[in-house]
Amino acid sequence: MLTANIWTQAGLVNSSIRTIEDILFDEQEPPSLLIAVFISFEKYEGPTISNSEDVKVIPIIPIKQTWEGKSETQCSRLQVPICLAWAITVHKSQGLTYLNKG
Repeated sequence: MLTANIWTQAGLVNSSIRTIEDILFDEQEPPSLLIAVFISFEKYEGPTISNSEDVKVIPIIPIKQTWEGKSETQCSRLQVPICLAWAITVHKSQGLTYLNKG
């Protein structure tokens, strides 16, 4: 499930749920850095890439967020904006974006 509004016009919004098809690492395998997670979204209306099984996927890349800490130090984190959908509770889902295109 996406945890950020990446491209709202195309349907990549917070709480979009779909299937991870592949993961691309900087080197061949973990623990190297993650470059992209390829996800197939059902209601996505933008450009796609076809994988080896001819499934249309969208690369989701890590997003860097920066903020100022308590002691006026610059802090940042690099995170892919996804989480497991089965791991979400009713309370966590209250702040999610709902996009009705029906």
